[in-house]
Amino acid sequence: LSSSSAASDVYKRQEMQGAMVVVVANMKPSKMRSAMSYAMLIAASNADRSCVELVSPPPDSKIGERVTFEGYEGKPEFVLNPKKKIFEKLQPDLSTNSEGVATYKGVPFKTSAGVCKVKTLKNCKLS
Repeated sequence: LSSSSAASDVYKRQEMQGAMVVVVANMKPSKMRSAMSYAMLIAASNADRSCVELVSPPPDSKIGERVTFEGYEGKPEFVLNPKKKIFEKLQPDLSTNSEGVATYKGVPFKTSAGVCKVKTLKNCKLS
């Protein structure tokens, strides 16, 4: 799976290869930085974007497992229609809480193994 993001400006390729991360995998493929991108990495950043941390699922999560949000059931779109700007509408409600847990409207990102988090950034926006 190939993805391009601001995180690639912060993390070296060797650090990202094999890392367990949370991605939006149903994005319409698009060309970014002269390569095709098939997903969007989810990361937290501080206000001036000088610190960026990837959202990670718990270690026992399964690769490809769907992230869920209690109270928000349903099936995801197969491919998000870029004209509808679905992610852009949801993004203002994505953040980390005081424990570094990734949330949507305050509801934790979860896999079957537990909550998804960042290492140190608390109460920050996700993108």
